[in-house]
Amino acid sequence: MVLHKPAGEVASAAVRFGLREVIAHWNRCLDAQDVAGMADVSSPDIVLVHEDVVFDGADVVARFAAVHGGSATVARRTHVNHLQAWQQPGRIVTRSLMMVVQLVPDTSPFGAGAAAPGWVGYAEDEFDVSAGRPVFVSRRFVRWGGEVLSAFPSAAAVDA
Repeated sequence: MVLHKPAGEVASAAVRFGLREVIAHWNRCLDAQDVAGMADVSSPDIVLVHEDVVFDGADVVARFAAVHGGSATVARRTHVNHLQAWQQPGRIVTRSLMMVVQLVPDTSPFGAGAAAPGWVGYAEDEFDVSAGRPVFVSRRFVRWGGEVLSAFPSAAAVDA
């Protein structure tokens, strides 16, 4: 797998930290099925792609949360790290490492409350920043296959 560097200037550490907080907020809301919280930082026209499945149109955030969010039987915790970001006029494009941990329910014979990896991969996000705050325009979730860490190179190793 080769990841290409998006066009634009590398965003400052302060900008990357702020974006990481917005991404973490969206993920926490997804885990908790807080559709209003997700929508607050999402464009009404957001397009979400999970692996090869596209979610768009009316109620996209609610439909995505219904499929991929936490529930009464699946306690999810989504973690994000290693954020890369490139600034473009009015937009910022990011790529970040993601891992979803699912807590085993109390009824499981495999150990109540134990954490199990539910999904490992990365997200490619596009933000509209023209109104002075970052708002998701698109999110693409890509599951890793093979050697996970080698599929997510350091910033210096990203293809130009």
